[in-house]
This record gives sequence, C-alpha cells and structure tokens, in this order.
Amino acid sequence: MTFGERLKALRLEKHLTQTELGAYFHLGKTAISLYETDNRFPDKDTLKKMAAFFDVSSDYLLGLTDIRISHQTGVKEVTDDMIERDFHVGLSRTEEGSLSDEEKLQIRDFAKYIISKRKGEK
Repeated sequence: MTFGERLKALRLEKHLTQTELGAYFHLGKTAISLYETDNRFPDKDTLKKMAAFFDVSSDYLLGLTDIRISHQTGVKEVTDDMIERDFHVGLSRTEEGSLSDEEKLQIRDFAKYIISKRKGEK
C-alpha cells in the first residue's frame, strides 16, 4: 500500500472525514485529499504526529511494512494475514499441510492472546 492508501484506510477506521482529520493537524481538507491521493507528502513532523495519532509506526504509515506496530509501545498488532503468512516458521511443509483449518484458527487465536498479554505487561 502507498502512504496515501494507508492514510485513508486509517482515517476511515477512525470514522473521520478528511475535514475532521485535517483539523486535528491544522490542515485543510485539500491537504488531506492530496496526501490520500499521493499527490503531496507531509513534512516529517506531521508524519510523526500522524503515526502517534493512529498509534502505528511511521514505517507502517509509509507502507514500508504491513506489520502494525504501536507508535508508543512498539508492540505488534497481530493480524490474520500475518499469522497465515508467518505461522509456518519452524514447521516443515508436510507438518504445515497436515494442520486443519480449526488448528490454524487455534494458532491465530493463541498468537493474539500472547500479544495482548504482552501489551498488558508494558
């Protein structure tokens, strides 16, 4: 995803209009629209504020990674796609292929539990 696509997705997650998001950063609706269409890019201070506002890393906001990491704590948010892509670490293809859909769901749920437990410790 591009920066603009990521910004728009994060804005919509928070149910904000471009005008509302712009007001938070003292920007107009046009500036947010230009960011979301990748026709303009924020300065580094605005980028940092956006990462803090959405509680994601600047790398995530910039589209450099799909791993959503909290801006403040550095704790990862585990997504189903990440687990589906990464759960096979340490498993041979035969072992991975022998897992049922239910077992894969259990692995995903356990990974989310571990991450949520870690967030509580910070």
